[in-house]
Amino acid sequence: ADPWPGMGTVTHLYFRLVYPLFGEAALPYHLVTWLLHLLNALLLYLFTARLAACRTVGLMAALVWSCHPGISAVSFITKRVDTLLAVASCLAGLLLVLRWLEQRGRSRHLMGAAPVALFSLVCQPTVLGLWLLAPALCLFSRGRAVPPLSRWLQAARVTATLMTLPLILVGG
Repeated sequence: ADPWPGMGTVTHLYFRLVYPLFGEAALPYHLVTWLLHLLNALLLYLFTARLAACRTVGLMAALVWSCHPGISAVSFITKRVDTLLAVASCLAGLLLVLRWLEQRGRSRHLMGAAPVALFSLVCQPTVLGLWLLAPALCLFSRGRAVPPLSRWLQAARVTATLMTLPLILVGG
């Protein structure tokens, strides 16, 4: 019988690794939750500060997100790992897409975003909505003059890479 029914794959793996070490002691589980929450706040700061080209905007977004009482993933032990890791990997991947745009299309940043996309989707399939920001970043990126057709081509390349490379990686 499964000791943790109804949980995602990543949460299953997490409990299989951590439970033998800490048993039912609550403190280590809470520490992991808060560390993941802080990681997400840091990644959100980096993403919004880079996107808005303003550290103050990034700081405000991270503070509002991290202090808002509606962040339920911190309170529920069974969903915290899936949700928090999915958001963290999605924000890290979107940072790689922004870096790819800033580097004028160096492929390694975009190729690095694809496995991160796969991991975030394994953690929590509902994070797909956040990945829809990637093509939007290409269409509405600031800072350099890019012809409209070129922006659409960048958006198509990002979408194709982020949606097909993870399928190739898992052999689908």
